[in-house]
Amino acid sequence: MTTNQKNTRQALLEAACQLFAEHGFDAVSTRMIADAAQVNLGGIHYHFGSKELLYVAAFQHATVNDRRHNLNDVAEMHPELMGSPQGQAEIIRITTRQMFADFFCTASTDWKRRIALRELCSPSSAQSILAREVFKPNLTGDMEFMRRIRPDLSEATMLAWANMLHAQVIFYMLTQAPMEVMFGPEMASREFFDNAVRQAANALILLMGLPLDSQTDHS
Repeated sequence: MTTNQKNTRQALLEAACQLFAEHGFDAVSTRMIADAAQVNLGGIHYHFGSKELLYVAAFQHATVNDRRHNLNDVAEMHPELMGSPQGQAEIIRITTRQMFADFFCTASTDWKRRIALRELCSPSSAQSILAREVFKPNLTGDMEFMRRIRPDLSEATMLAWANMLHAQVIFYMLTQAPMEVMFGPEMASREFFDNAVRQAANALILLMGLPLDSQTDHS
């Protein structure tokens, strides 16, 4: 792919992310995306194949920075950590932190929250392809990691535990504003974020029978 092609693809992706976050999948046309990106309409088909696949790419960009990021992915990126229970617990911490950071760490995450929440709260006509291409790979990746460590677990248990981890991220996305009203702006602080990540990771670490970090995980 040439530099110009990469620039065109990136322009389409960024325009689609903003438009989908603001209006939702069904209300956005390919013409709107091409005009916002200032590229030829045919570029969408060339780079993504269809509006639906562009939406999948936009959602992936919003949630996992253009790649899947689940427990098994992290284990494959850090194979040295799989050799010990302590390392396996660290994989859970790394993954959980990334899941939370995708939505809460930077000033540029507002559109990421909006595109994710819009689809979760009001599913679009692209829900089925999104489920196949984004949600299922992440859940099955989490389950594969659990299976490698705890082959005794049932599929239903592994899915429930994977859902539990993702549900905590969704909960904080949904309740961040009212939590700040109820408990003050410190609910959006780095300290609160770090503690939320730690507790979410610890819950799965304990369920998996892995050790907590004695220096940081008991607070």
